[in-house]
Amino acid sequence: MRGKLFTAVVSIGLVLAGSAWAQDRDENWKRCGGSNNLDLSIGACTAIIRSGQESNDHLAAAFYDRGWDYEHEGQTARAIQDYDQAIKLRPDFAGAYNNRCWEQAIIGQLQAVLADCNQSLAFQSGNAHFLDSRGFVYLKMKYPMAAIADYDAALKIDPKIDTSLYGRGLAEHMKGDIARGDADIAAAKIITPKIAAEFIKWGVSAP
Repeated sequence: MRGKLFTAVVSIGLVLAGSAWAQDRDENWKRCGGSNNLDLSIGACTAIIRSGQESNDHLAAAFYDRGWDYEHEGQTARAIQDYDQAIKLRPDFAGAYNNRCWEQAIIGQLQAVLADCNQSLAFQSGNAHFLDSRGFVYLKMKYPMAAIADYDAALKIDPKIDTSLYGRGLAEHMKGDIARGDADIAAAKIITPKIAAEFIKWGVSAP
């Protein structure tokens, strides 16, 4: 599962009195990752990236948020490119590894992305959403026991992760435990009624 990083917090302390440039910069930081309008957010993140005025950590945050926006516009290739840049600028950026793992898993690059999921968990071993992402990779690789182990761990941390419930249900079906799988799938659909359609969009068929 992907996580949204709201980088608007980095705008704190950026305003320089009387400077139009500083006001524009502050406004861009508020919009980059903080706007519900994806095109507006992408534009603000792009302006920050092109400004040449930011530290590597801030640039990594802007690339990450723009990647998230591209991801939610369905522009997978651009999202992956931005996560690549975020990781180059900040090699310990756990969220960028996780999101790149998820996006590449959707398009079927499974062996390569497992390393990204493992890296994200090396940085944040107790992150339920990172466990959910790796569970999804194992599910697509048709390793049901490994998928269930990660989904179990994710749901122990957060019992309401719909993708973990649904993914575990599919993995249980895969290994022949139909009743338990049906129960998980039903629980996931209570949280997100259209979750089966989401998984189909991600390349995983419903039972």
